[in-house]
Amino acid sequence: MSDTFKRSAGLSREEKRALLAELLRKKAGESRDWSPLSHGQRALWFLYRLAPESPAYNLLYAAYVRSTLDIPSLQRAVQALLERHPLLSAIYTMQDGEPMQRFHPDHKLHVEVIDASSWSREQLNQRLLEEGDHPFDLERGPVLRIKVFQRTAPTGSASSPGIALPRLCALAS
Repeated sequence: MSDTFKRSAGLSREEKRALLAELLRKKAGESRDWSPLSHGQRALWFLYRLAPESPAYNLLYAAYVRSTLDIPSLQRAVQALLERHPLLSAIYTMQDGEPMQRFHPDHKLHVEVIDASSWSREQLNQRLLEEGDHPFDLERGPVLRIKVFQRTAPTGSASSPGIALPRLCALAS
């Protein structure tokens, strides 16, 4: 019986999740070297190499937030997401003719806040479309971008409208 299995035997569901996250972070930290891609990742990598400027596999999500958005809390949540899912910190390249990935668990992702308070609805929609068409550089990273388009002054009331725009693209199988 493995030491990890013994450690997890009497843990609650939440404690098991925390243990798993810790083990994954440890494994990602140890794995500073390049590792091979899964079959699904290989297929997406092939398509990326054919058309690196294509946004075809970008996942775009825009949310209209009507309450005050706590940017520091959002930043902490993004960092927790990166720690829990090291794949979101990966970069990709070819080595010896094989596609490879490397995780960067210590990578800090900055949530970009853009003042859109003077923009019309049409200008905002156009910018969202442009953001969705902006390709990712999988060889440099990051493979995740989060932008907040703020429609009111930062001191707006709880009913102030705002737009949050996370952009996500990951080679996941």
